[in-house]
Amino acid sequence: MARQSKYEANVKPHLEKIADWVSKGASQEEIAKKLHITKSTLALYLKKGRDGIEPYKEFSDCFARACEEPDDNVEAALYKSALGYTVDLQKTFKIKKSEFDPVTGKKIAEYEELVTGIDQQHVPANVEAQKFWLANRRRDKWSYKPETGGDPDGEGDTHGIVMIPEVMQHE
Repeated sequence: MARQSKYEANVKPHLEKIADWVSKGASQEEIAKKLHITKSTLALYLKKGRDGIEPYKEFSDCFARACEEPDDNVEAALYKSALGYTVDLQKTFKIKKSEFDPVTGKKIAEYEELVTGIDQQHVPANVEAQKFWLANRRRDKWSYKPETGGDPDGEGDTHGIVMIPEVMQHE
């Protein structure tokens, strides 16, 4: 009987588990450890699968599908964080109530009651999320790595300066 390859023994039987691990955010290094293979071997199997080589294609496709939903969720959360948002929070409030005598109008009882209600809280826009989004989605306009220039003695060098495009035209 022929001996099974590492892929057939350690990876292929666990595709469903791997998809679950990936969807829960496990790194390639963590997945490789669970499969008792090296990270470089895992990366090689993924590359072979992306290149269309059987039997690794099934593994690569499974891995890619498992990444889609969590990646989409993180992208949506980053976008939401970049813009800011309002969230409804359920809170318990203490309400003070008083009872009055209908004839004399004098206070006859006072008590506190706990009431549940909704409180809206605004989460402000996250500047770091905005910078990340723009640096990756609008590379032509926003960059963390501006071009350096100037003469050899360093005058005119813009090293360390982030070039921000003009947003509004002055009239």
